[in-house]
Amino acid sequence: MNLHQSVREWVLANLPVESSDHELLSFLRGKDAHSLLVTYINWASRHISPTLREVHLSNALQSNPLFRQFDEQVEQIVNDIKTGSSLTKYLSRGVRIAAQFPQSNINFGRRRDLDLMLNDWGMHHLHLSTEIEDDGFVSRTGPLLFGIFQRNDAYLVDIVEHNNWTSKHLLEVLVREFPDSGCFHELRGVVGLSHDVDEEEHRQLRNAGINTAHMVDGKAIMPAGGMVASGTTALATREADRVLIALEEFETRWKADPAAIRQTLSSAGFSLPEEPEFSFDVHPSYGPGLLEAKSGNFIKLQ
Repeated sequence: MNLHQSVREWVLANLPVESSDHELLSFLRGKDAHSLLVTYINWASRHISPTLREVHLSNALQSNPLFRQFDEQVEQIVNDIKTGSSLTKYLSRGVRIAAQFPQSNINFGRRRDLDLMLNDWGMHHLHLSTEIEDDGFVSRTGPLLFGIFQRNDAYLVDIVEHNNWTSKHLLEVLVREFPDSGCFHELRGVVGLSHDVDEEEHRQLRNAGINTAHMVDGKAIMPAGGMVASGTTALATREADRVLIALEEFETRWKADPAAIRQTLSSAGFSLPEEPEFSFDVHPSYGPGLLEAKSGNFIKLQ
């Protein structure tokens, strides 16, 4: 049993990478299990899971003239959110790009495999169209709908023109209208910042992978996203850590006392063959876990 190696094999088999891109494939094959898992989770986070959510529309959005201009499109998006329909068609086509071969002297803002606004602020942007093109995505629009999607809630913040990726207005709406949403953290005890960056300064810092605090109405806040030095989301790093630690614990326990694990799994309704073959897998409903190849049993990681 080598579960770390099975993580590498699973990610390499499931990352949407062109088989003809030999340079990128060679680069990815040189990564360890943790780095590959971070790459996969970062890519997966660019999508919005299709699940039923309660929709919260800000007053700023509803009073925006663009809200009336795109009322039919917003209504369709809201309905898709409430019914748990796929929202992928409204996202950037960049969500199809899971990894990119690193180039020298290139800032993160040029990386097509990174959504820096999402990684920094945890905020998605959706295109305001109901016209689906041949590739399955809706037609691109100048104004974009910005929102944050949690497990059970969707906070639709406002419609802003394209390229306003560091618009402080969006943070102000979050703080003023959704103070208890968990979409940001208030830095308690901080009464001011030595320098409150403007939007252009923030763009430069974000492109360098640097997280930034902001002052809104006298509060120092940090959005609930957060990047690491590689430009990927901090959540991806934490989740990769959690998964690999859980796999290591399972492997250690199995080597020490397989009978105990058999008994635990049996009480949960799982039956293992005499010589099980475990490998890492991700279930579409249950998330990361172990697949036993002979029985087909999937065991969710705890």
